[in-house]
Amino acid sequence: MARNDTESKCLDYIEAARWPGGVCCVHCGVMNVSKITRKKAGDNKRKRIYQCLEKECGKQFSATSGPIFNDTDLGLDKGVMPIAMVCEATQGIVASQLP
Repeated sequence: MARNDTESKCLDYIEAARWPGGVCCVHCGVMNVSKITRKKAGDNKRKRIYQCLEKECGKQFSATSGPIFNDTDLGLDKGVMPIAMVCEATQGIVASQLP
């Protein structure tokens, strides 16, 4: 599987977990946002970002904005996949099973 495909699937997983009712601004909480998809990652290293359309806010954010994945150089496939495996395992998981 290509790295870009894996990154996209990881972002899909994070977005579904973070915003089950639809994407909302992480700064002001409104659901009036626009999706921006880039062909290449920029300085923030994410290809898929959102922008709040509220006049008072207007900030950009991504699904990884926040405590766990913010400003990490680690690829999403290295961080999301192990977390997903641990969360979805019914009987638990041992470290040797992690990628």
